[in-house]
Amino acid sequence: MKSSHAARTDKTGRTLYVGALLRLCWQRVCARIGDAIRAAGFTDLQETHMQVFSYPPPDGIRPSDLARRLNISRQAANHVIA
Repeated sequence: MKSSHAARTDKTGRTLYVGALLRLCWQRVCARIGDAIRAAGFTDLQETHMQVFSYPPPDGIRPSDLARRLNISRQAANHVIA
């Protein structure tokens, strides 16, 4: 029995699933935002900085909590903050 929806495939013929398609969209959006930020003159920002800025808590956050949230070490979080 065939499904009623058309499956999307990539260039190699592999089936792409909704989660993969959403990830591709998200990656393109992030790349465009990064390009716009660099074009505006902020050339020293890295992808990690964007993760920090994505969902800032309303009352601030401790570096150790930020590290946990981003799944990075406390030392790396302190480096990004500095």
